Amino acid sequence: MHQAQVNTNSTHFRRNWVGFFLLGLSNMLPYAMVSAAANSIARSYHKEGFVATVYGAAGSTTIVVKLLNTFVLTRVSYNIRFTTNTLVLLLGIAGVAYAPTFITAIFAVVIVGASYAFGENLALGYLSKFDSRLVNAWSSGCGCAGLISALFVIAAGCLIKPTLDKASDLKEVDWYSFLACCPFVFLYLIAYLMVIVEAPGESALHQVNGYSVNAAHVTDDNPSTEQDSLLGHEQSLSQGEPRRLTMSDRWHCFKLIWKLGVNLAIATFATFVCRVASAKAEDKTKYDQVCPELFVSLQLCFQAAQFASLSSVQHIKIRRVHVLAAIQFINAVIWIFNTVYKFMPVYILPAYMVIIGLIMGAIYVNTFYMVHNDDIFPTEHRDLLANMTGTFLTVGVSLCSILMTVLYKTVLVNY
Repeated sequence: MHQAQVNTNSTHFRRNWVGFFLLGLSNMLPYAMVSAAANSIARSYHKEGFVATVYGAAGSTTIVVKLLNTFVLTRVSYNIRFTTNTLVLLLGIAGVAYAPTFITAIFAVVIVGASYAFGENLALGYLSKFDSRLVNAWSSGCGCAGLISALFVIAAGCLIKPTLDKASDLKEVDWYSFLACCPFVFLYLIAYLMVIVEAPGESALHQVNGYSVNAAHVTDDNPSTEQDSLLGHEQSLSQGEPRRLTMSDRWHCFKLIWKLGVNLAIATFATFVCRVASAKAEDKTKYDQVCPELFVSLQLCFQAAQFASLSSVQHIKIRRVHVLAAIQFINAVIWIFNTVYKFMPVYILPAYMVIIGLIMGAIYVNTFYMVHNDDIFPTEHRDLLANMTGTFLTVGVSLCSILMTVLYKTVLVNY
């Protein structure tokens, strides 16, 4: 059968690609900054054993806001939700930059994490109105945000040249790093209001090799009967206002995505374990400067690799994400044992962290690509399906925070 061709070079498609890239970049950047600066945030308040708590604070309320967006706010206009989230993003950034105590810093980190999670669910749901391959633009923007955040922290650290035991220097690093995020937050609203535009029929889908693509650009070479079988239900919905979701609809959607969600939760848990464990990957007594600090350098390696992986789905599609999740879990076990025995030389850690980033990026982007493209997922419910899948990310981060905080305060306290 002749494969359908989609016009990805149209001005409209490129414009939306840029828009969703900017949306992912600006929404992810403050959260990524928390991840990159987690070690310096904890150390700037002399709370070295609470690096995992910083990660956990960022994810502590995310499941609540994701469920809120999924089940309560679906009928609130996108204009209101995007505008409100822009203000919340700015509030969180300012809170972290000016926090006088560790408790207030954690509270600000909670706001940053909540706004990121809400924005992620919001954007993934909004993507259901567009060509589904724009998931790649969103994920690529998220990956770029991680890369920029690590560069910001490294640049601030090298500019100020702080020492690991001087809290005031580390606070100044965080101040410069987080305030540098502010201009990017305005791009969040600009991308939604001015860059991204909807076109009639863009959300209609057509099957190509087990995935679905934009039917508005499909050639006439494909049999009409195949189009009818795939698009009949969607066309009937487009004739009127979408019906309100029932509990039966939600339960059906959950049964469709729970396996993908569990794999995503396992992968997220394992990935964050590796990242938190990297804070104890070296003997701190041997290093007193943070230009750049090893932890931030490893986060840069992770984010660079994840950026490349998140941008790869248009070229490489991976369906067996459960295999990658299992490999990532094994990596997490290795990193935990390394915090005790330090059997991995420091010079191989950057390369290993690149592997961690490549795996996590591949799992994330391929999971959501399948949610937006696989024929088993009803087109009219893909907003809900994407939001449900996103909540599993929160589960993974939360479990990591609980485990690593307990380990850092007990078994690993002296390492």
